[in-house]
Amino acid sequence: VRRVRATQRVRREKNEVPVVAIVGYTNAGKSTLMNMIIGVLLPSEGTLKIDGKPIEILNLSSYRSFISVVPQSTVLFKGTIKENILYGIDEISEERFNEILVQYKQDFLGNHWEEEKYKWEAVQHFQKHWNIHASNFKNMLEESLSKTYNLLASGYFYAKAMLLEFAEADSEAVRAAFMDLYDESKDLEERVEAFWAFAEDWKANRNPDGWKNHYQNTNAISTYLWLRYPDKYYIYKYSECLEVAKALNSAFVPKRNSSPANVIGAYKLYDEIAYQAMNDTELVRMFHESKTEECYPDPQFRTIAIDIGFFISRFY
Repeated sequence: VRRVRATQRVRREKNEVPVVAIVGYTNAGKSTLMNMIIGVLLPSEGTLKIDGKPIEILNLSSYRSFISVVPQSTVLFKGTIKENILYGIDEISEERFNEILVQYKQDFLGNHWEEEKYKWEAVQHFQKHWNIHASNFKNMLEESLSKTYNLLASGYFYAKAMLLEFAEADSEAVRAAFMDLYDESKDLEERVEAFWAFAEDWKANRNPDGWKNHYQNTNAISTYLWLRYPDKYYIYKYSECLEVAKALNSAFVPKRNSSPANVIGAYKLYDEIAYQAMNDTELVRMFHESKTEECYPDPQFRTIAIDIGFFISRFY
């Protein structure tokens, strides 16, 4: 075992033993050095090289797959032990995804884009008209959601209609609920729970017509989040997400309940889909050639990921 001071120049020669102990006093820089080695921090001066290559040019996901770290202070996320162990592991089978992507691109050039482009138009329209401080909040909300179509109203799902009823009765209460939902300084899971609780309270205490469902479930709430922050969030729909998880051999499989944890898990899954899709130059070209000025430009491919998920749920 080789012992080195945390502040000294560190260089491992080929013939040295493979175990190095980094020692030093409190605040000597041990944790800082470790964070640089795993790519969490970058050196303020000098160069950190891995196999002769600057760490800045490495694929950190690939590099970190060869590293195990037990930090001084451990962190456990909400969920099971299995979910904690699998946290950060790729959510999908890349090989399977690429097979599906071939078919998606073929259909994209057919009728698929014309049938589904309303999703990008819905986001663009919402971005243009949303104003949390509007003097007539109910009218603003109705106009902002006017192009969501079956995303918030289909079959026996009346999320938009019920939301507008809320706003008609007390627009300030609905405004406050959206202000809280869209407050990015707060924990996402807590915000989703709070919006659902707002609707539950309304059903229990402000329900003269006696309706049994407010329809403000995780599907509706995730849609509101996606409309407001389309470069960050996705639409979560249990039935679609379940089919996507199965088709792509995902480590995450949603549970059939209304827990916000399903939304968080689905976001990780769809992050993988968006990442893979953004790296397909042919799909990028096809999308940019197809979108119009009425479509949200989708620079992070979040809506593309939603659409691929919808495609998988229909045909796989």
